[in-house]
Order: sequence, then C-alpha cells, then structure tokens
Amino acid sequence: MRQWIIILIFLFGCEKSRNVDQQTIQPTNKESTSGAQRLTSDSVSIYLPPDIFLERINSYDSSRFLTIELVLPKTDTKQLQHAFGLLTSIIEKEKNNFIDTIEPDERMSEAASGNHFGVYPNELYKDDKILSFLFVISYYNAGAAHPFSMYYTFNYNIQDQRQIRFEDFFTFKSNRDKEDLIKLINLGFEDESIKVDKFYDFDFNINASTVTFNFDNYEVASYAFGLQRATINRNQIENYINSIYR
Repeated sequence: MRQWIIILIFLFGCEKSRNVDQQTIQPTNKESTSGAQRLTSDSVSIYLPPDIFLERINSYDSSRFLTIELVLPKTDTKQLQHAFGLLTSIIEKEKNNFIDTIEPDERMSEAASGNHFGVYPNELYKDDKILSFLFVISYYNAGAAHPFSMYYTFNYNIQDQRQIRFEDFFTFKSNRDKEDLIKLINLGFEDESIKVDKFYDFDFNINASTVTFNFDNYEVASYAFGLQRATINRNQIENYINSIYR
C-alpha cells in the first residue's frame, strides 16, 4: 500500500572531520521498504521505489557559519550497494568542494543568512535495469545576492555496475537527429521564450515512459526563470535511445 510520509527538515549542526559541532543522521522512513511509497515535504512530492528509503543528515559548522542539509536515498539491497556508495562519494566531493571555498571569518555572523549547502531528491526511479535519480543541489555564500541551484542526475546501469553517461543512453546517426532532439526539448519548456540553441551532452533523467532534460540556473535562461526542465515521451525519441535501454 502506498503511504504518505511528511518529512520536516530541520537545521542542526556539523560536519565530519571539519569542526564538528553537532550532527544528526536520521532515516526519514525505513518501514515497509518492500513497497512503493510517495513522499511529500513542503517543497516536493516524490515517488519512492521499492527497497529505497531516505536518510537525512543535518550539520552545522560554526567556524564557517555553514549549514548543511543532505537528504539522500539509501538501500539495504546488496546488488545496489556499489551504486549507492558511488552516489554518496560524488555528493561528498561536491560538498567538500563547496566547503573549501569558504574561509572562516567572524564577520559572517553579521550576515542576514549564513553559508548553506543542501542536496534534495527531486525524482527517484528504479527498474530491473537502471537507477535514475535527480537531485537539486543548492549553494549559498553568506552575503551573496541569492543562492545558486543546479540539477545533478545519477543514472546507473544495475547489471553492469556503472554510471550511464549521455553517450551511453543516446545514439545519433546524423546531425539531423541532434537538431530534431533540440526541437523536441524546446517544445518541452513551459515558457516558449526559453530555447536551447546548440547540442551538447545534456543532463537528463529517465522514467518508465519519459526522459527529462534538466537545465541549471543561467544555462538556458536568466536566474529569474529558475531551473528548467523539458520532458519528452520516450516514444518520441525511441530511435535515439540505445537499444539496451528501450
């Protein structure tokens, strides 16, 4: 049976091996992980695949006036341990890269808001062949005009135990195919003024019937427009998808 779970994310403190003040690690739900669930918070509603639960880690580093919020998928399934370990290491590296940009400064305490790093799941998909997880990563430097957000997608081939890159999932026979994909992406934006004007390895996440292309702040539009997504039915781009993922 599907369950509705309300998750309230609170700010606590700390950071492993970096001026640890306080840390809270809490599974948001580890009950009945054998069934599909839907999770809701104040900002997003996501579907939890079977055998996957979320773990919330809240940290605070007073020397850097830094709050960290991580909400990450976890599993007890042995076959998926490599995937989830790899995902955790990637997020950890991104977090540490941000921390390294912050120089401890007592004047930070005078800012209206402190430094902040957060990772939040947006979509979580799993089938027999793949994992496809979409996250929003949020950064804020104390004193900055506004935060910066980006999408991070983790696509993973369960059988081969490796990440799925753009060139693994898609195959194009000609430049015309690439141009046609751009046209479909542009049709997928809610705002008709937003356009992709060139082909590159787009960030994407996969679902049972759709593929969604994800664009960060400033990637295809000004900050005021926010993060952008364009969802395309898989049937429309089936010829561009590698046969092993059709």
